Amino acid sequence: LSFHESSRARDALLAYGLPEVVASSVVASSGTNTFSDIVDGIDITLHGTADEAVTIRVEPSGDKVLAAAETFVEAYNAVVENIDSLTFFNENDNTTGVLFGSSAVLRVESGLSKLLTGSFLGLGKFISLEEVGIETDQSGKLVLDSTKLSAAFEDAPEALELFFTKQADQDSSTLGVSAKIEELIDLLAGGKSRNKVNSSVLTNRVDTLTQKINSNNDRVEILNRRLEAERELLLNQFYQMERIIGQLQNNLSALRSLTVLSPLGTKSSTGLFG
Repeated sequence: LSFHESSRARDALLAYGLPEVVASSVVASSGTNTFSDIVDGIDITLHGTADEAVTIRVEPSGDKVLAAAETFVEAYNAVVENIDSLTFFNENDNTTGVLFGSSAVLRVESGLSKLLTGSFLGLGKFISLEEVGIETDQSGKLVLDSTKLSAAFEDAPEALELFFTKQADQDSSTLGVSAKIEELIDLLAGGKSRNKVNSSVLTNRVDTLTQKINSNNDRVEILNRRLEAERELLLNQFYQMERIIGQLQNNLSALRSLTVLSPLGTKSSTGLFG
């Protein structure tokens, strides 16, 4: 059995550039026929050779937008469910959640709800989440209308991107949805900025509870020392009482062992006087 080389294996070559200026094209090679670093976000797979320039048309797709929106809605609804499970009140047996009546939790809940149902002005075409298919139901959870979001993306993709991702810059301090949510979370729970961590609502609440726990632990330790001293005192008193009782019992036994002697000067049975 023998083999004959009919065609030497070679890496695939791709020339990327303007067809009118071939000399300025960038030539890349790949051993798998797939190129991932030519254009950001695009993978190009070669299935054959070409004698002339091939134009690739890239159309925007809303799939990633829908996936990101679904993830956001699920994450927010998980927060709402967690808050509900910690702040519940059962009127049948008068039981409550661990954080029932907590002002910090109420502030988190109201802050998120107010932000997501409010208006985002200065961002162009879209000014609310409801316009792009994200609404709030009666339970306070978010509901995604994928058809409405897809229509908004097809109608104005750049405006939708600006609505969600706008960051503050030198010309404007207007923030998009994601930036405002990040700013609110930073205010409520502390974020990347170290100087804001200590001033956040939940962090301050945690610090307060930690101080109370430490104070109670110190008090418990003091009370334990007092109880130990009282225990030693009571044990000593018990020992002394047992000792006294033992002495009394010994004295009682000694008294019981005494016999009555006949007094002097009495007549004995023989008729003689002692």
